[in-house]
Amino acid sequence: MDRRRALTAAQSMGGKYMILPYIVFDGTLIFDTGQYANEKTSVSIKFRRTDIASNVYLYGVSVSPRFTAHLAQNGYWRYGDAYPIFNTEDIYETVAEVSPTKITVGRHSKTFEEQSFTTNHTVPIGGHKPSSGVPTPQFIGHIYYFRMSVDGTMVADWIPVRRLSDGLDCFFDRVTNTFIEPIQ
Repeated sequence: MDRRRALTAAQSMGGKYMILPYIVFDGTLIFDTGQYANEKTSVSIKFRRTDIASNVYLYGVSVSPRFTAHLAQNGYWRYGDAYPIFNTEDIYETVAEVSPTKITVGRHSKTFEEQSFTTNHTVPIGGHKPSSGVPTPQFIGHIYYFRMSVDGTMVADWIPVRRLSDGLDCFFDRVTNTFIEPIQ
């Protein structure tokens, strides 16, 4: 049903876009959600790592207060002051679910106390924003979808598409019915 809605929306754009199974990230690609994370933010993302040689950010703001998915042997998935640790070094393809008191990566879950925070920067996908706020792309792999909600209200529901006029791979946001281009 969701794919059908997205296809209808893409077709309504004059057939200018084609739905893709995923977007390929090569360590130089990053997108900005335009959303600040806080203690009511939830994320659902399906991803696949194609290079596990490096410790990289899948998404996030890496300056306190943090909201990150760090892919490493001892990868901190920060949620404000909480920092559940997941070994994502050997994870190739999985779904991660992040909520105000629980993070699940694949079959592993960790809980923590809810806390009050708001990130200093908007949340990017495909890397992170350090204290400078400059987006830093890092992720190498595929992203199949990205969803973000705040206090139960969906603020981003992204699926991969290709712009047919120039072959640009980008996301279509089913919440705003807009196409999200990479920022780098």
